[in-house]
Amino acid sequence: MDHPQVPRFATTLSVVNAWGRAGHFGNARVANERAGFPRHFDHQFGWAADQLSKFAFAGRISGDALMDQHSHLPLQLSIMAANDAVEMRNGMRSADMHKYHQLNQFFAWDPLEAPNLRRCPTCVEEDLARYGVAHWRLHHQWPFTRHCAEHRTPLQQACVRCKKSPFVEKVAIQLAHDDCLLCGHHAHFTPLIDESPVKGPAEAYWSLLDLAFRALKGEALEIRSFDEAALRRRGITMDHVVSKTLTRWNCRSGVELAAKLDIVVQEDNGARKLKNASPLMMKLAVLNCGLEM
Repeated sequence: MDHPQVPRFATTLSVVNAWGRAGHFGNARVANERAGFPRHFDHQFGWAADQLSKFAFAGRISGDALMDQHSHLPLQLSIMAANDAVEMRNGMRSADMHKYHQLNQFFAWDPLEAPNLRRCPTCVEEDLARYGVAHWRLHHQWPFTRHCAEHRTPLQQACVRCKKSPFVEKVAIQLAHDDCLLCGHHAHFTPLIDESPVKGPAEAYWSLLDLAFRALKGEALEIRSFDEAALRRRGITMDHVVSKTLTRWNCRSGVELAAKLDIVVQEDNGARKLKNASPLMMKLAVLNCGLEM
């Protein structure tokens, strides 16, 4: 049986589940067991894309396709030097990456996905018409986003009856069009922005969402030309760019900016600090401001 077609940017977990639903339950189970659960289990690490291709999909979805179309790797590579990007890509293709979760997100300590799954109703309708099933999308899961970057549609998250949201760890067989697994209600979900509105200024929010989506698609080529040397030639310092970024987002500190992007902040002896010193979305927010200066 051929693997069913899947949309670009469907999460790897979603693709695995669709494969299992098409009758390849053994392979789907192997994929889930071998790759480990998504983000919240830091002791369970992902595995190489070529191995996932072989053992879960019998080679019908290549390792390159998994990396380029069903992971956040292109987003990360967009801000890396060319040589480093090649090295990271080769490592993800052929060797275990001990801080990478292949199923859904990039590094365990870089919060690229919210704990609850989100969906775009327009994507669901289009998927059902084209594929017969609806997939979770990578760019819907970024913690700060409240809209589909493609359709501008408000994302949905919680069941209208029980008000519960699908948790990443508990959806090994759930796809985006399924009825609520908790109460069985038909697949109707409330808009995410009703309960968790956009936290930043509208212009800054949409600009960051657009840049992140273009980077995921490999289209944000202008990022490559952004570095401190280029800034100095224009008489601008990185401190100036960071200051402008905080002003743009109406923040006084990096911790406040992290909060507006829904990035995890941890307590350390009573002081609040970022779980990671420079999460990817914060880097993109600074890059976005610098590119527009």
